[in-house]
Amino acid sequence: MGAGHPFEDMKHLIVGASPKSRIRFVDSGVVARVLAACPNAHWRAVFALARYGGLRVPSELCLLRWQNIDWENGRLLVNCQKTKGHEGKELRITPLFPELRRELEAWRAVAPAGREFVLKPAVSPKTNLRTGLIKILKKAGIKPWPKLYQNLRSSRVTELRNQGFRENVVAQWLGHSVKVADEHYDQITDDQFRRAIAPRQEPPAHGAA
Repeated sequence: MGAGHPFEDMKHLIVGASPKSRIRFVDSGVVARVLAACPNAHWRAVFALARYGGLRVPSELCLLRWQNIDWENGRLLVNCQKTKGHEGKELRITPLFPELRRELEAWRAVAPAGREFVLKPAVSPKTNLRTGLIKILKKAGIKPWPKLYQNLRSSRVTELRNQGFRENVVAQWLGHSVKVADEHYDQITDDQFRRAIAPRQEPPAHGAA
């Protein structure tokens, strides 16, 4: 291992889902670099929908309509192709998170008027958005992580849970079960380690003045 710290060779491992070696938490610093490297507002919207909205790519992205966005109440109506075979699971409502709203508003400002769907017609259920994202990562100087889009969704699940939202609430917002989130999405992050080892304010001893 050389002069590095004793865990250097384990840096690529993040515990929390299986297979563990393919799980990555895409943190806010990386997200900022990716958004800065996107060639246009359309790609920023694609990335934001995947990372901040937690939408499945490409099935849920390509079916999102402008009329499905409730700007006033801050909600998205998502068409769930993966779970549509289950009664009551064909649609879900997820928050229009501030980070997502910002990118969707920017795209709406320059998108062609009169279009039904949020993303360009070229984005269909069979669209390969992986190649485009890899090019953006290369431009940003970021090594592509495994399972590009699934790890964006996984990162959002982990992030929302860490922000204190209940597991069942996050599961309903993103359209999966708590069991699935535990097995495939939820991760342990560096920030959780930092919070665990941070000094804490000890309560005063009983009877202290």
